[in-house]
Amino acid sequence: MTDDRQAAGAAYGSTPQCVTAESGEGAAAQVGSGASRRAWAAVGALLLASFTLVSSEFLPAAAIAPLSDDLGVSAGRVGLSVSVTAFASMVTAVLAGAVGTRWDRRTVMVGLAALGAASNLAVAVAPSFEVVLAARVLIGVSIGGFWALALIVVTSLFPPERVSRPLMVVNLGITTAVAISIPVGVLVADAAGWRPLFLGAAVAASLGCVALGLSVPRSVGSAGAGLGSLRPALTSPALRLGLLGQVLIVAGHLGSYTYVSIALVEIHHAAASAVATLLLVFGVSSIAGNLVIGAVNDRAPAVFAFVVPLAIALCLVGLVVVPDRPVGFVVLIVSLWGVAFGAIYVVLQSWVGRQAGALIEPASGLLTAGFQVAFVIGTFAGGLGVDHLGTQATFLVAAGVVAAGTLVFGRSVARPAHSAA
Repeated sequence: MTDDRQAAGAAYGSTPQCVTAESGEGAAAQVGSGASRRAWAAVGALLLASFTLVSSEFLPAAAIAPLSDDLGVSAGRVGLSVSVTAFASMVTAVLAGAVGTRWDRRTVMVGLAALGAASNLAVAVAPSFEVVLAARVLIGVSIGGFWALALIVVTSLFPPERVSRPLMVVNLGITTAVAISIPVGVLVADAAGWRPLFLGAAVAASLGCVALGLSVPRSVGSAGAGLGSLRPALTSPALRLGLLGQVLIVAGHLGSYTYVSIALVEIHHAAASAVATLLLVFGVSSIAGNLVIGAVNDRAPAVFAFVVPLAIALCLVGLVVVPDRPVGFVVLIVSLWGVAFGAIYVVLQSWVGRQAGALIEPASGLLTAGFQVAFVIGTFAGGLGVDHLGTQATFLVAAGVVAAGTLVFGRSVARPAHSAA
């Protein structure tokens, strides 16, 4: 990682070639300031690219009705395109973290963003659902590779004790996309159709591609990076614990959040308009949680590694344990859940940035793959639970899964990966 940061600094011209004794301190400060500005410019480009790619991931859900009608397929088959994207993302994340870092990261990330733009364009002009499905595989490759490398780029530009704030900025793209992509996508699809929606997403992804090419420094990973680097990452006790905890936490969250509208109607008898408002409250709160954790996580990362996921578990219990709670209470629980959800990405990614050490490249890919594994497991298990156990029981089981994940993840925080590898 030290070599990575030195390489990034050289790419930004942060190492002065000649500094006199009289001007050395001032020149170093000036150069450092310039390097810092360029590093933050790269973070801004990662933010833009993350927003466009994550928004693209959710677009089929926003256009599910018109897309299924136009292409003559069921809504369930359209939903399959989301699962295909998740699977492709999972596989690519592992490969990108282990192999993709052997090439210039800027070139790889620009190529991945361009692939995302091409995927959206292919969907926009697709003559059949089979073409849509193939194009959604491409967006999965783009997203998985992008997130595996984004964490590596950030940790190469900032020291471990200062990664939370830049990660917060990059993750703002996720939380904002989750909050607005579906409602905005529904409005665009209703007004202009689903093809213009995906065409607009292609243009947006192209802008992210350009921003990455202009702002991210050239850098190459360690010479030993490759599929063989997965072995020490997978055999590190700390990383194994942390990744297992991550999957449990995220799966428990998604296994309940996917069906939160059902819970609000069944348990609290919320009207459709109230459900939409509460989902918006959740989205706005997640943005706030991302911003807050970025400002405070570096001060006590071990504390927040427990507090944030535990808050998710408590919110799941609080939302369903007693039916027909007052509106204000439900709003409070949904808001706190959103704050915790917005914070969990930074908590998990900063954990890898601090503790993976020389294993940062494969660990980053495994972390990204873990999110996709949790997505598939959580949504599938949550659906089975709602059908066979009931909504309330499903939320309580999900809370238990998140609580177990909190304990497992917390154990990994006190055990540096590099010492156990």
